Amino acid sequence: GRPDHQLVNWALLERYSELMEIRSADMPALLLGPGKHRIACRPGQTVTLLSIPPKSIVTTSGLMYPLAKDVLPRSSRGLSNRATANTVGIHIHFGRLWAITDP
Repeated sequence: GRPDHQLVNWALLERYSELMEIRSADMPALLLGPGKHRIACRPGQTVTLLSIPPKSIVTTSGLMYPLAKDVLPRSSRGLSNRATANTVGIHIHFGRLWAITDP
């Protein structure tokens, strides 16, 4: 329950994510690298995209607020978007990011 331990654990996951696909066991979160990804969602479901520093360049589809080769810094810009379809498309042109959905 300590935030400092949780942040260090997330930093370790980010560090090794270049070697393997990472999924969180305690929440619906994926750590994604460059390329095209599809995430099953339900319309209205919250989808957060949290870039790993320094930034990511991302194109999305199936979201209320889509991105088109937009720079996504690690800030609130990717916070609490909403799925508009049963599948969300995420194309990461550069960088890596966490894709987190509500249960």
